[in-house]
Amino acid sequence: MRIELISVDRNDVVAIRTDATLGYRGRFACRVVSGEVIFVPYSAREDRLVPGKHISVETDQESVSGFRVLPPDTEPQMEATAHPLDYRISGVVAMNTNDEVFHIGVDGFSFVVDAEETGGVIAKLGERVGFVVHGLSLWDDSTT
Repeated sequence: MRIELISVDRNDVVAIRTDATLGYRGRFACRVVSGEVIFVPYSAREDRLVPGKHISVETDQESVSGFRVLPPDTEPQMEATAHPLDYRISGVVAMNTNDEVFHIGVDGFSFVVDAEETGGVIAKLGERVGFVVHGLSLWDDSTT
């Protein structure tokens, strides 16, 4: 997904997950949503994280909650919650790998959710699902 970097706080360095990857707090905007996020530069290329720049990113999150199947007419969307870095997602199951890993599409964004995070809900290919992403990070994929 292509996003615009609105702000990047180079003084607010954050460790992502448990592998000690470092990112920076900031704000982004795109055609779907805008809000707070942790930006992770491509291979220590912090120089690419410049406000106003458009970059291509991949998503990741610290955790997921409230995973459920939604009615088939639910429109895919992504909206910021009142809690920084958290987003409410309504998306379409684009891939189901052995009922263990699910790829959820939302207008250019792709979220990967595993069976443990779904709380036992097994989503079928093409179904609409909803959940909350906690601790959204956007990883520069260096394609632009």
